[in-house]
Amino acid sequence: MTTKTIAPNRLPAAQVEPAKRRARRPTLASVAKQASKAGIEVARYEVEPDKIVVIVVGKSGMDNAATTNEWDQEFDGAASEIH
Repeated sequence: MTTKTIAPNRLPAAQVEPAKRRARRPTLASVAKQASKAGIEVARYEVEPDKIVVIVVGKSGMDNAATTNEWDQEFDGAASEIH
């Protein structure tokens, strides 16, 4: 009868736990694809310094009231007076 000896620093294959994988952050492309698939109208994407992707929802361009500035109205009026 032969007996198997196991080296003290090795475990049998049944006792070895698989290496734990770290969850990856979603890429900008995957976030854009998910938003498109969900039917979300996106104005822009922002990537913060700590690599968090923020989706700004709405129409793109200067249509949003939050992006308008009171000085834009002053310049638009002044430009029409010059021409």
